[in-house]
Formats: sequence, C-alpha cells, structure tokens
Amino acid sequence: MDALSHKTHDAVAALMHAHAHAVMTASTTLLEGKGDGSPQHIRLVQDAAAITLATADALSRKSQFGSQFAQLCIAICGTCAEACERKAETRACAQACRAAAQACIGLDVPEKAEVLAMASRLPPV
Repeated sequence: MDALSHKTHDAVAALMHAHAHAVMTASTTLLEGKGDGSPQHIRLVQDAAAITLATADALSRKSQFGSQFAQLCIAICGTCAEACERKAETRACAQACRAAAQACIGLDVPEKAEVLAMASRLPPV
C-alpha cells in the first residue's frame, strides 16, 4: 500500500501521545487517587485510551473503517478533554485528547472501495 500522508502520520503520532496520557491518567487516578476519581471518569479515560490506540492502528494500516474510528475518536476524546480539563492533575490528558480529536478532523481516510482496490494490487503472499 502507499505510504501514509503527512497529515495521517501526524494524526497517528497525536493519537499515540493521547493514548499514553490517558493510560497514565487512568492509572494515577486509580492508584494515587488523583483527578476526578469517579468510576464514570475513569471509564471515560479508559475509553479514550482504547479508542486512540484502535484509531492509530486503523489509520496506520489504512483500514476501510478508518473514518468511522476517527469519528468515534473525535467524540470520545472531545468528551474526555472536557472532563479532564476540570482538574489540574488531568489537564495534560485533556490537552493530549483535544489534540488527538483535532488531528482526526478532516483526515483523508480512504473509503472502502479505494482500500479494496489498493489491496487487489498487492502481490499474493
């Protein structure tokens, strides 16, 4: 398959950065009692960690569902950013999630037919 565009490459980097912050935020919230600490907030941060990793993976391999992953990531990371913005201990997570959501907006993600056409040009394994 063709190489990733610069915008997609930058989005993957932002997604991985947000993933790391979300995992760290969930861990410190659980282990050290920092941040919101409510079960709902912890689940939200865990959802952000999961969707950023899944979206980075989908974009990296040019999944036919890349745009759907990106749209869900925008929604979850935007919600997580709003929640994490409220506490000083979780503001780094908020910034990283907001950057990941922004990076997913307007991505040139190939549609299903384009992905299948690219795959049909690959040599058999």
